[in-house]
Amino acid sequence: MKKYFFNCILMLSSMSAFANSQFETYTIIYGGGVDDLGLGLKDQQGKEYHAYCSQQCGDWFEFDQDSLGEKLKNQFKGRQAVVDLSYEINAGRIVGPGDEDELYFIKSIKLIDSNQRKPWLNFFDLKQN
Repeated sequence: MKKYFFNCILMLSSMSAFANSQFETYTIIYGGGVDDLGLGLKDQQGKEYHAYCSQQCGDWFEFDQDSLGEKLKNQFKGRQAVVDLSYEINAGRIVGPGDEDELYFIKSIKLIDSNQRKPWLNFFDLKQN
């Protein structure tokens, strides 16, 4: 019975991964800005992206006296997040790049809590790494 139940959960989790294929896990490597806030993100293959927050990032930044802008708070550097990243025409949203330039924008972002990386382990009372 447990094996059947485990296989059902495994199948459902893989189906949801295909249904939400635009969401990927990234590591936050830097962030900040003066006029527009953005994050440096690294995917699981090691490719880096600079994406603009578009008011999706929350209260993750603090004033930086050196740049007179905002910088990412240290507690968020190195954190993993599930991000819906979109490559779109700027259309006047970001100061600096032209209106026709294509940029990465964060459509949604959610930090992954270290206790939630493998939530199915909690269901089976198994130990997480």
